[in-house]
Amino acid sequence: MWEELLKAASVYLSSMIKFIFGPIGGKAAGLHLITTMIVTTAGMMTVVVAFTYFGEFIRKQLWIASSKRKKVKQTQTSEPL
Repeated sequence: MWEELLKAASVYLSSMIKFIFGPIGGKAAGLHLITTMIVTTAGMMTVVVAFTYFGEFIRKQLWIASSKRKKVKQTQTSEPL
């Protein structure tokens, strides 16, 4: 029972990263076809919902982090020798 759940969890997490990893991982783990389809779809839809509702927040955070790195690089290169 726990083995099946852990296999399904690994397929779920891998399909969150890239959708095609779900069916490949499910086949490699030896999961039933229906289980693989359900878990892969759930992983993909989790990411879709997360980006739909938190996409703007994620984009702003990445923009802030990117601008901080650019400022650090500019100050390092603009210092006189």
